[in-house]
Amino acid sequence: NVAQGYVELGEVENLQKALEMYERSLRIAEFTAEKDPSEERKRELSISYNNVGRVCQKLGGEQNSRKAYEMYEKGLRIAEALAEKQGNVESLTDLIISLHRMGDSCSDQEGEQNLQTAQEMYEKALHIAESLAETVKSAPVWHLLNISYNKVGEICEKRGGEENFRRAYEMYENGFCIAEFLARKLGTAEYLKELSFSYMRMGGAYVKSGRAEDLQKAYVMYEKSLEIRQILEENQKNAESQRELLMSYSLMGDICGKIDGAANLQKARQMCEKSVQLAEMLAAKLGTEESLRDLSVSWTKMAEICEKQGGQENLKLAWELYNKSLIIQSKLVEKQKSIQSYADQIIGLYHVACHPMTRPDVSRQYLEQMLSISEMLYRQTQRPRHRQFIEIAKAMLAQLQPHL
Repeated sequence: NVAQGYVELGEVENLQKALEMYERSLRIAEFTAEKDPSEERKRELSISYNNVGRVCQKLGGEQNSRKAYEMYEKGLRIAEALAEKQGNVESLTDLIISLHRMGDSCSDQEGEQNLQTAQEMYEKALHIAESLAETVKSAPVWHLLNISYNKVGEICEKRGGEENFRRAYEMYENGFCIAEFLARKLGTAEYLKELSFSYMRMGGAYVKSGRAEDLQKAYVMYEKSLEIRQILEENQKNAESQRELLMSYSLMGDICGKIDGAANLQKARQMCEKSVQLAEMLAAKLGTEESLRDLSVSWTKMAEICEKQGGQENLKLAWELYNKSLIIQSKLVEKQKSIQSYADQIIGLYHVACHPMTRPDVSRQYLEQMLSISEMLYRQTQRPRHRQFIEIAKAMLAQLQPHL
């Protein structure tokens, strides 16, 4: 439909148009369900809640995120009631999707409690999907099971810790087997896309193992994911496929930068350059907070590679990219005031402050700002990473003091 078309275009203006259309549809669905409280009308209402929630989530920001959660919660209540009453494939599928959406909404929020709630939602969806797949041998059901495995894997990885990483790897492996089977058997864009994500997740699991021998395995996984995404982007040429290709180039840059050798470092730079090119294009085209953060991350990764390569020209380019990235990070902090945006800004301040081309008085100013933000974050979260930011800022200020 038209609203879905606007969602796929991705720009803020088009997402706002999609939201207006979906909210109009929601009002009609609420009115219809009140006059005719049949199961069919209730299902349509649940879908309408989820559609509004999905666009709010894409738009981002605290207010939209809160609204997305409220919409998903209403949709989930209806889906649960219908699944309990009907228990057929359609109602159980709707329930799995609603649980995924609620999990995604909680996962996007800050705090361990939200992550725990997200995991509970994903685990419940996985249990239903596994039971359904035992009796219904169809591609859509297997596809939902694959997504459920990956959702559990992602939230385990996000929560951290050795046991969670072990479970995440197990979930990714289960999902990979399904994705590979569906992609080889059916070969549609949807299933190829899922396979590319499975390769990416497996690569990430190899990287997180911490073993040097697993870096080459991660490289192979990321390369396979990239090959699929290049094909999909060539065929689709939309914002979603371009962002996914951007991410693949970025991951290839990361893994090449971790493997020793000048040739790998040069390849890392080539991958980062392609990532930057796509990120700049999407940020100019979409202007969403997500696209701006992608651009900031791409510039930062490019700068890190330039620093590793060394030489005056590379150092100058790195300094310019770090400063451009910090401008975006500071703007996103003003808009979002989220833990993630503050953490991004801290890293940006660190990079500019410790770069040799930054004047000592500017370095001091940025390090003091980094320290202030880090202390504020640590008071809120008590996270070891934020405590580490404080220690780094203090240590760098102490080193800088004699030169001022």
